Amino acid sequence: MAAARWIIRVGAILVFASVAMPQRGAGGIVFVPASLAVEFASRLPAPEGFFLAAGLLGPALAGLALGFASLPGAGPHPAMRWTVVILLLASSFALATLGSILLTALQAHPVAGLPSFVLALLLFLAPILLGGIVLARVLGGSEDAVTAALARASLGILLALHGLFLADFGAPVLISWLAVPEAGRALAGAWAAPAGGLLVAAGELIVLFRPAPAATPVPVLGA
Repeated sequence: MAAARWIIRVGAILVFASVAMPQRGAGGIVFVPASLAVEFASRLPAPEGFFLAAGLLGPALAGLALGFASLPGAGPHPAMRWTVVILLLASSFALATLGSILLTALQAHPVAGLPSFVLALLLFLAPILLGGIVLARVLGGSEDAVTAALARASLGILLALHGLFLADFGAPVLISWLAVPEAGRALAGAWAAPAGGLLVAAGELIVLFRPAPAATPVPVLGA
């Protein structure tokens, strides 16, 4: 169990740090999510700039929350539990909307520049499924440790999908909006969020489905 907790912490650190890692390199220019968020926030009107910045910087907040939740005694705390649930529901809504837009675009204009159909389908279905399961448990009054672990594992999976989308399609498109001739190739930092999200999910599932400790036999007096 201690090893699984450290897997979660390493994954959370990777997700948190991913927003400051170089994601793309082209022509001597390195693109980092945090710098892109600042760039778009300064160039675009408030609503568009805010949502783009939130999409680029959101993993840092989620990674921070997952890291704190992995500390001893923090996961079961109601404030920590609700923070993760709220982040999960917000991520589910955003990614499901994104997946729906991409699926519509793939049907209308199936061009090579769009992401794969499988990735678009996962972006649409996974948030609905994972967010729906956790929301159903919360609304049904199941605010137990199992629900909290499922919420953290689900958030890790969604963070991995978000990172895959940025590495595969999102980052090149955003960079092209800055009138940069080419987006370049993906650097090692582009895979930090996908790897970190999967580590978080794996660690939480290991803890959740670990075998129950065997009961210690109680000696019977006088036997």
